[in-house]
Amino acid sequence: MTVSHSQWVKASRCQMEQCVEIRMMGFSGTHVRDSKEQSGGPILAFAQAGWTAFVGGLKSGSLGGARP
Repeated sequence: MTVSHSQWVKASRCQMEQCVEIRMMGFSGTHVRDSKEQSGGPILAFAQAGWTAFVGGLKSGSLGGARP
């Protein structure tokens, strides 16, 4: 998936309306939000190293839950 900076993109495993969206912010990190809360909802901000560790944990299964 190619994501341009400041563009919100829905997760590839999105089903119905239970989705998250991400926005890559270059070296400053990644933002995550609930797709239903596009105007004014909370946004989680991850530093680049934190986002990399989070995604790595999801892929390895070390955070629990189903593996992709």
